[in-house]
Amino acid sequence: MKIQTKLFLPLFLLFVLFAGILHFYWVPVLATQDKQNFAEQQYQILQAIEPQLAQAILADDSTMLQNTLEPHLAMRKKTWSQLTIADVNGNLLYSTSKQNISPNKPIIHIEWPIQWGARQIALIKLVVDMSQRVQQQSQQIRQIELTMLLVMVLLLVAGALWLHYKVGRPLLKLIQRVSDLSVGDLETALPNISKDEWGDCVRALERIRIQRVDAQSSLQDALVLVRASDIRYRTVLDNVADGIITTNEHGYIESFNSAAEKIFGYTLEEVLNKNVKMLMTSFHQKKHDDYIERYNSTRQRRVLGSLREFEGQHKTGNIFPMELAANEMQMGGQQYFCGIVRDISERKEMNRLKEEFISTMSHELKTPLTSIKASLGLIDGGIAGTLSGSMKNLIDISLRNTERLLLLINDILDMEKIGSDSIHFFLKKQSILSLLEQSLALNRKCAEEHQVSYHLLNELAADVMVEVDSDRFMQVMYNLLSNAAKFSYANSQVEIIVSDNGSCVRVAVKNQGEGIPGKFHDRIFEKFSQADGSSTRQKGGTGLGLSIVKSLIRKMGGTIAFKSMMGAATTFYFDLPKYEQRDEVVDARQVG
Repeated sequence: MKIQTKLFLPLFLLFVLFAGILHFYWVPVLATQDKQNFAEQQYQILQAIEPQLAQAILADDSTMLQNTLEPHLAMRKKTWSQLTIADVNGNLLYSTSKQNISPNKPIIHIEWPIQWGARQIALIKLVVDMSQRVQQQSQQIRQIELTMLLVMVLLLVAGALWLHYKVGRPLLKLIQRVSDLSVGDLETALPNISKDEWGDCVRALERIRIQRVDAQSSLQDALVLVRASDIRYRTVLDNVADGIITTNEHGYIESFNSAAEKIFGYTLEEVLNKNVKMLMTSFHQKKHDDYIERYNSTRQRRVLGSLREFEGQHKTGNIFPMELAANEMQMGGQQYFCGIVRDISERKEMNRLKEEFISTMSHELKTPLTSIKASLGLIDGGIAGTLSGSMKNLIDISLRNTERLLLLINDILDMEKIGSDSIHFFLKKQSILSLLEQSLALNRKCAEEHQVSYHLLNELAADVMVEVDSDRFMQVMYNLLSNAAKFSYANSQVEIIVSDNGSCVRVAVKNQGEGIPGKFHDRIFEKFSQADGSSTRQKGGTGLGLSIVKSLIRKMGGTIAFKSMMGAATTFYFDLPKYEQRDEVVDARQVG
């Protein structure tokens, strides 16, 4: 439908509505009103001759009655079709000749009581034929209708012409110019067609055109910057040492930088739009498909957001160890995965050499020290005879220093193993209460040496299972319990509190002692860290225990922290995840 038709249509509908109201409402109302007025006129005529008719009836003078009615009957012979007068008893006093009245003619029946004073003496019945009246009225109404319709037609035509010149033509010009703008013609300015609302609309569109011109210029500048940024971005990607691979939500490769090409031996063209599992071993390929399917349906993260160690497969088929940090990202409403890959073959080789060195050092240092400790122990026990006081004192000092040296060597070896990821964790589902009871039994002698006692407080509603390496857990508890005993007041109590902490179970070791200085809080878990002061140095230790504890707890999926106030209680506490049924059951694994 064209714009002219749309503009003319409301006027035409208004005309039809007016014509319908005029013909179907106003004309019937006018006819009804005229009928009522005509009937009222007849009542007024009868009312005017009522006194003469009453005198004639009371005088019983039929001639007088006839003389009173005949002038009116003669004057209205075309409308008064029949008139009868009857007394109150129904006796006919006067009647005109009965005419045949067609049932289709418009007639009205009028009854008027003739009264004398307050008493009714007769009743007039008049049948009025309105055919002539209706015919005249219809002609008048038709003339009025035609006149009004003609006026409306003239107004309709004038309105249509006005809409065409004032609205239609400017709008068509505007539509044509907007069409030009839509196909990119931004150079030609819009015409200033008028100063009314259409002019305001055109001026608003002109401002939009100018803005689009400015925006297009800015966009071109931005495109230049984006191209330059894209070049810098690709240059950076192609010069980083780590491989960077992006895939879509189904695992198909969309970008592959130069480092990734060197790591896997494929070119970008060889892997583009191929599934990323082609870079994995057959074992990890099946796991990758399952993971993608599970993640897209449940959004459950198991690899995303963490650093994992995997085995990659080179183009030649060689298998090599690698680290993978994968994460999810959203671009343009689409989901993508980004993986950063690092070949750790050299690091693994270095770790292997370090392990061999550590193993050699462990044998070369620990074996003679163990023999020296055993010999000193035998001498202290009297195997070489009774020792003098000074000799025994020297033997005790040598024995304690040997033990401290062995402890230092063991701690250093543990730290090296943890740092090189060569320490193995054998994780198993175990009862937290059972582990704590075992650790207290193993460290009871330490408590006695420092004149303290251990007390286990169970705040769990029920026993909780955790997945830990029992030997490493005992090592954690040994360090925490021995530290708590060493730095407690004599004859005090060390509390071991186990409680529920949401998805984790919390184990806290609380002692009563001098506390940890505030300036030392930030360094408490660093290697070779000990609080300053002679009182702390006299307690002994290597300064590696808490650092080892933190590393072991983290390797078992937990966290550790502490709170302390000078001269009050000090509490070290760690949280371990509660055991949950996993999709994959691993009896032994290396945590790296």
